[in-house]
Amino acid sequence: APPSRKPMLRIGTHNVRGLLGGESLMNVKPKLEQHIERWEKLQLDAVLLQETQVKHAQTRRGGYLYRALCTDSPGMMKGAWKCVWAHAPEGGSRSGGTAIFIRRKLIANQSVKIDRIYDTSPPTMPSHTPPSEAAAYQTDRLTAVRIKWGGHVLQLASAYLPSGNNSGIKAMISTRMSALLHKSREDGSQPVWGGDWNFVVNNSQDRMTQIFDHTGQAVSRIC
Repeated sequence: APPSRKPMLRIGTHNVRGLLGGESLMNVKPKLEQHIERWEKLQLDAVLLQETQVKHAQTRRGGYLYRALCTDSPGMMKGAWKCVWAHAPEGGSRSGGTAIFIRRKLIANQSVKIDRIYDTSPPTMPSHTPPSEAAAYQTDRLTAVRIKWGGHVLQLASAYLPSGNNSGIKAMISTRMSALLHKSREDGSQPVWGGDWNFVVNNSQDRMTQIFDHTGQAVSRIC
């Protein structure tokens, strides 16, 4: 008999640059369905998303996103995802937002159990914080959950670090990412992080080295 396959949990990370792809219904539906089709083709069990640009009102129960992602409604792409959101800021800006999607069937058959949704709220921003570091304190830049799967305890996190902002990147690493790592050590979970990091640890591989100089050292310090 052929050897049995070891169980596998496929986790992907995806900067969608807008989950909905526009304000009009003609633009909204195709982009979301393209994402779902791509995740289906890759057979992903969990997706760590950045730049969803999805605001709180858009995830209301019964709305388009809920029907497309959280149910198998007739006429919609077959999704059935459990969604954990850090919503994009309210207002006119169309940017930001992170999320973690996990297939509901894995939760229903108890292959995966979400037993903690981390409080990833940023600490109170000090009054003397320079404008260049303020982006690190935006609530929508980090989403994290703890799951149990196959005898493992995993800390899944989706992060969206400030773009083109060395001070903001370092501030987010030293405050929020280090705090999340500390929580994983406290609760015995293995970090599995995905994100749009906007830097590389090895500066020689970065096409914008002059902007991100020494950022990788901040990562080394917390790890």
